Amino acid sequence: LPGKGRGLVGVAPISRGETLEVAPVIPLRRDELGARTDGIFSYPFDWPEPPYAEAVALGLISLINHSTAPNADWQLDIPNRSIRLFAARDIPAGEEITIDYGIPLWFDPA
Repeated sequence: LPGKGRGLVGVAPISRGETLEVAPVIPLRRDELGARTDGIFSYPFDWPEPPYAEAVALGLISLINHSTAPNADWQLDIPNRSIRLFAARDIPAGEEITIDYGIPLWFDPA
């Protein structure tokens, strides 16, 4: 998307609460993080399941841009090692799907 990262846009209306994706994850231990800093490994989620520190999601959720007023949210499912992405409000067709990353940003939000 212009001025942003890759991003996703809804092609049809999405209702509040609707599950958009359940993405499996690969948990990473803290000692693995320094060795993997490019490609898909630069899109980690916090993963509070010791001995793991972060996780890489294998779905489209890794492509979603940040917003301070997001229209979607996510929820960790530790036992099933997945992340559920769902609509936080009704999202009209053609609107970008966004989430709050929930961490200090390393960039200026667009």
